[in-house]
Amino acid sequence: MIYKIRLKNFEIIDYEDPISKRIIETCKKSYGMNKKFFGQDTYFFRIIICNSEKRFKKEMKKLYAAWAKGGAVSNSKIVVRGPKEIIKCYIKYKGTKSLEKMLTHEICHIFMLNYPERFNTVKGPIWLFEGMATIVEDRKRKFPQIPKDFRFMEKNIFSYRRNKKKTDKFFTILYPFRYFLTKYLIDKYGKEKLLILIGTFAKKMKKADYLRNFQRIYGKKEKEMIKEFLKS
Repeated sequence: MIYKIRLKNFEIIDYEDPISKRIIETCKKSYGMNKKFFGQDTYFFRIIICNSEKRFKKEMKKLYAAWAKGGAVSNSKIVVRGPKEIIKCYIKYKGTKSLEKMLTHEICHIFMLNYPERFNTVKGPIWLFEGMATIVEDRKRKFPQIPKDFRFMEKNIFSYRRNKKKTDKFFTILYPFRYFLTKYLIDKYGKEKLLILIGTFAKKMKKADYLRNFQRIYGKKEKEMIKEFLKS
C-alpha cells in the first residue's frame, strides 16, 4: 500500500508505513526554514520516506551510499531515511541523527536546483551546493578543524562533479570545508550577494561563466577568495 499526504508545496510519500503527524510537521518546518532563507517558495516536489535499507537503495539508485541519510535525486524529488533508519545509520556512520536537519538539508538542494530556474543537475561548484544546504540545516553546527592547505583543497574539493571514489573519512573534511567557506562568504559579504551569485546560474552555464560571475559579484577571483578564507 502507498501512503500519500499532499500539501501546498510538496507531497510526502511512504511505500511502507503510514505517515505520522510528526513527519508531516517536520517536513513543514524544514520547508519553512528554506523558504525563509531564500525569501520565496520553490516548485512543487515530492519527499519519499524510506523505512528500510532496501527501499532507500531502490529510491536513491546511483546516488545510493550506505552512509547517506538522504539525497536530492532530481529537481523535484528527495529521498530520506525514516526516523528509525536514520538512527541505525547514525550509529554506524555518525553524522546527523535528526530527521529535521536531514530534511532541511535536502530540501535546500531542491530550492537551489530550482533557483532561479529548474536544473536537473547541480550548477556551480559542489562546495557551494553542499555548503549552502549545511548552513540552512544548522547555522551553529560544530565541526572539527579543517586542514587549511590550499593545494589540498584545490586538488580535492574545488570540484564541479561528485566523486564517488572518495572514502567516508574524506567526507569528514569535505563537509566542514564547504560549510565554513559558505558561512565565511555570508558572514563577511552578506547572504544577498551569495543569492545573487546563485541567481546567475543557468542550464547552459559553464565553469568559466561561474568564475566570471563570481569575480564580478565579489570583486575578486574564486581562488583569491578561498585563500582569503583559509587565512582567516
